[in-house]
Amino acid sequence: MRMTLLIGLACCAIGGNAHHATAQSIPVPGARQASILTRALAYSRTIKERAGDAVVVGVIYLSGHSGSEAMANDVYLGFKTLESFAVRGLPFRVTRIAYTRDDELRRTIREAGVDALFVCAGLDDAIASIASIARETKVISFGGVEDYVTQGLSLGVFVVATKPTIYFNKTASLQEEADFAIEFVQLTTPVDGR
Repeated sequence: MRMTLLIGLACCAIGGNAHHATAQSIPVPGARQASILTRALAYSRTIKERAGDAVVVGVIYLSGHSGSEAMANDVYLGFKTLESFAVRGLPFRVTRIAYTRDDELRRTIREAGVDALFVCAGLDDAIASIASIARETKVISFGGVEDYVTQGLSLGVFVVATKPTIYFNKTASLQEEADFAIEFVQLTTPVDGR
């Protein structure tokens, strides 16, 4: 199982260590992002301890923002198709979260048992707060926009030289206590301090 995950991630990340290449504007389809990021969760050595009865990914979006809602729908459906699989032996679930206020996000993370957040486009003005909440609540953060990962979220999947590439913000990951295995980290493109 672990080797299959590693091979799958390696196939997705070929060319991913290109020397600080810039992502193209071609979006990675939601199903592909969900598949790669769910596999990435299996490489967090703390996910099993931090999760409750299931590993829960919250897809956070800005209600009323068409681009944010479209991305949320696409990514949510991608994660939804993976609910029959397990992450580190735990059931996997996805939920949608409409961002309104920081205190509401904290409450939703706690009540829904969210272990990872996928942050959709349209939340540029709230990204610093969301990153801070992810660190505070020890939730692994995924960015749907390249700048979100460079500004403090842990992971994102973007197109570089026509291939999906996993961007990794080590500083954010450490602050969220994700503790990703080195086998996974070696497949990523570091973006700290860009």
